[in-house]
Amino acid sequence: MSLLKKLLSGNESFRNTYLKYASKLPSTPRKEFAILTCTDTRLNPIRIFHINVGDAEILRNAGNQITDDTIRSLSTAITNGVNEIVILGHTDCSLTKVSAQQVIRTLRNLGATLNLTSFITSNEWLGMFSDEEINVRDQVVKLRSSPIIPTNVPIHGLLFNVTTGTVKIVVNGYKPLEMGKQISFQSKMPSLNMPHMEMPDIFASSLLSSLKSKSIMIKKPKELKE
Repeated sequence: MSLLKKLLSGNESFRNTYLKYASKLPSTPRKEFAILTCTDTRLNPIRIFHINVGDAEILRNAGNQITDDTIRSLSTAITNGVNEIVILGHTDCSLTKVSAQQVIRTLRNLGATLNLTSFITSNEWLGMFSDEEINVRDQVVKLRSSPIIPTNVPIHGLLFNVTTGTVKIVVNGYKPLEMGKQISFQSKMPSLNMPHMEMPDIFASSLLSSLKSKSIMIKKPKELKE
C-alpha cells in the first residue's frame, strides 16, 4: 500500500472519533500560548506538557529557529490570543551533527539541480549549532529582539531531554533577559535572489494595529513557580 493510501485509510478511522469532539475544538488556543519546536519526530509537545489538542498553537522547523517566517507566524498568533511563547529545543539534535557541505552533497546525490553552493552559503543559514541549550537561549534572544513581538509577551526557553523525558528551563520568560550575547540572525542570512513578497497593505495595517493594541491588552503573567 502506498503512503498516500495509508494516510487516507488512517483518516477514515480518525473521522469516526473526530466528529464526536470537533465542535468543541477552539479556533484560537485555549491556554493562550504558542510553542516553537523542532521537526524531530521524538518531540510531541501535546504529550510532553500533558496538554490537549487546541490548547496551544504549535510551530515547527529544523532546530526550532527564529526566522522571518516564524516571527510572521508568531505575530499572527499573538493577534489570535496568544499571550506567551515557548521555544522548545531538545537534546541529541541532528543539526549539531551535520554541516552545510554534507547537506549539499546529500541533496546533489538525490538529484537536486539548483546550484546549492551559492544557495546554501553557511551553516548559520541552515540553522546548525553545536550546543542545543545555547541554541535555545540564542533563539529566545533573537525573538526578544524583534520589534514586532510586544515586549510584555513572555518568551520561555525550554530544553527537552529525549532520553529521560524531562524538561529543563533555559530561559524563564518571567525574568529579565540578559541581551549581552545577542547576535543578529538577519546579518547571517545570505542573499538568495528570490522574488520579493509583499504583504497586502490592508492586511499589514490590520496586523500592526492589532499587535500595537496587544502590547497594552496582554495580561500580566503569573510568576513561574520553580
